[in-house]
Amino acid sequence: VIFVSFLVNRVSFFGDIKCPLWQCMPVVQVVLALSFALHCLFRLLRENVIPYVVRKYNASVTPLHSKVLPMEEQQQALRFAGVIDLFGNLVFHFGFVALFSVAFPLVPALSLLMGLINLRSLASNLLTTTQRPPYQCASDIGTWQVVLTILSTMAVITNTCLVGLTSRSIYFFYPSMSMVGRVWFIAIMEHALFLAKVLLDNTIYPEDLNGRKAYQDKQDQMKKWLDEVEEHKDD
Repeated sequence: VIFVSFLVNRVSFFGDIKCPLWQCMPVVQVVLALSFALHCLFRLLRENVIPYVVRKYNASVTPLHSKVLPMEEQQQALRFAGVIDLFGNLVFHFGFVALFSVAFPLVPALSLLMGLINLRSLASNLLTTTQRPPYQCASDIGTWQVVLTILSTMAVITNTCLVGLTSRSIYFFYPSMSMVGRVWFIAIMEHALFLAKVLLDNTIYPEDLNGRKAYQDKQDQMKKWLDEVEEHKDD
């Protein structure tokens, strides 16, 4: 997608391959739609079709006269892939939405639809298809937060370059704008978006202050009660 968006008309990698009439935005839209559709199809096959086939195969090789206990069914089920794979799929969808939403505005709606479908399919697989996952505790999403921050920063650059370089819509408003003017337009818009991003990051708190205060009040009350209980024991 990056190659078609920014490089195909400017760099020759595979011979004289150019976008039709130097209009790369329709080509980018087709590439994005195909990539997103193939990824969603692969996820549906891996998370629904393959577990269903494995379950039917295990049921077919089991003798009819034998009774399968629930523990044996759990043993034959697929192992839980873990949350890393789940986060990877979510981050992939976020990357599609954030990096190329200007080129294909329908991607956010399709990503929301696929997210709702995958939510139900993952819940069904967790209850009926995979083994019970072991308990793991974490305070946050860890390194994935850094990945999301990097993607959100790259999204500012890619979307401004799509508007300023790949799309021809800017000529509708400024027909006589030169390439130098387009570069200045990209730089100004990019800095404005980065400034807005910094302001939002410093304005929106990562946690609810009222909820944090209520939690701290409950902890203080609980400590007070425990101290009173200890005093009664000493008496």
